Amino acid sequence: MSDPPQANNPPVNLLSLDGGGIRGVSELIVLHEIMVRVQDKKNLSDLPKPCEYFHLIGGTSTGGLIAIMLGRLELSTEEALAQYKVLAGRIFGKKNQKSKGHDGAFKATTLEGEIKKLLQNCREDPETLMCGDTTRENERGKAFVCAVPASNMRFPRLFRTYKLSGNSDPNCKIWQAARATTAAPTFFKRISIPGVGGIEETFIDAGIRCNNPAEQVREEAKRLFGENRTVGVFVSIGTGHPGTIGLSKPDVFQRILPSQLISTLKNIATDCESVADQLANRYGEREDSVYFRFNVTHGVGQISLEEWEKISEIVTHTRAYLQDSRISSYVDSVVQRLCDPSSYETGVSLALLCGQIPRQMVGSEQVPLELVSTSYEPYESATMFGRDDEKTTLVTTLCKGHAHVIILGGGGMGKTTLALSALCDIEVIKKHPSRHFISCEGIYSVEALLPELANALRIRKRENLHDEVLTLLCRSLNPLRDNLGS
Repeated sequence: MSDPPQANNPPVNLLSLDGGGIRGVSELIVLHEIMVRVQDKKNLSDLPKPCEYFHLIGGTSTGGLIAIMLGRLELSTEEALAQYKVLAGRIFGKKNQKSKGHDGAFKATTLEGEIKKLLQNCREDPETLMCGDTTRENERGKAFVCAVPASNMRFPRLFRTYKLSGNSDPNCKIWQAARATTAAPTFFKRISIPGVGGIEETFIDAGIRCNNPAEQVREEAKRLFGENRTVGVFVSIGTGHPGTIGLSKPDVFQRILPSQLISTLKNIATDCESVADQLANRYGEREDSVYFRFNVTHGVGQISLEEWEKISEIVTHTRAYLQDSRISSYVDSVVQRLCDPSSYETGVSLALLCGQIPRQMVGSEQVPLELVSTSYEPYESATMFGRDDEKTTLVTTLCKGHAHVIILGGGGMGKTTLALSALCDIEVIKKHPSRHFISCEGIYSVEALLPELANALRIRKRENLHDEVLTLLCRSLNPLRDNLGS
């Protein structure tokens, strides 16, 4: 992990791009609208590029190919749209279809050739490495794409444009990374990429594992920039809200898996909304949120993944979606954060964005703490259903500055989950930047927590552990006590 960032480091902007075949053009249209509004707001003569405003761009499948275009090749959205249209027509056209019984519905050699042509059009050597330019020191414009080993799909593998220590994947060529992330079993033959010692691994796209790579983007950002770095804006773009999902002619993995199983896997993979819903529930969908999800709700999701001839329909549906007043206001909010980060400070760290309860890097003399949790797993909104009214009441009460709140209920009714969900609410974080969640099952449990609290507070001395921990906790609570006049 990188060193703890300094306080004057600007917040990071994150971009996540779903997979979705030809429907990826919808992502580019949404992003193009954002960049056009940035151009207007800043009165720029040229259309700005996403790599100039987003620190990290991550994508799966189609989204991965777009991430390479925008991050590694540093294209504008206009340039990417032009290249994407040509590429899609050639790889999904009838001339590139294969006969049934073969591995994938389309010829992978054509895809490889078109990706290499794309690189040449961008004045890149087709054999250039994904992380080939070590002279790039700009914090912005970093990108990665997701794929999974065909023999073990448990964890996605990330092919990066930057170096990162610890479990780093081989630095393959750009075209190999693009092939790996787009090697959907329904479409293209898997690809073998040489790694350490020239030993090859076989990859397919990560659509089955993380078609919405938002989880990977935020975790990767934490590793790259440090858990205490704050977030400016987190933008996630989908390829159309799923209705009836599928290929017009399912011809999948047929040598290995039955078609019914593949159809089920495809539906699970393409429906990215469960991940999006979890993030929306945690951070809210409103103009002052740190998280914004854009996903066309009508029309696009019903277009099959390979129907490139319907690209104009995708554009039309996406334009209509962007004209919705609510969506347009969200776009404006994103643009505001990209253009003037100081105008809106979220106070949300990358650790908190990842669902963790972050610890401020403090010495024994530095307080207040940001947040310390020593006895519970990170709160996940997906684990709490209902209790919306109770949570609203609790958040409102905490934000009004009340000193004591008691939650009553029988065992297993969700008191702890409710408390944690309120504790992680953005409004509570703004009101109470110093928060501590400590198990109070009994005096012995509190005493047992002291060593863990000492580690969180970076206390090295153990002679007067009890007194020093309590002193630091009292110091961090003094501002609240003073405000309450008690």
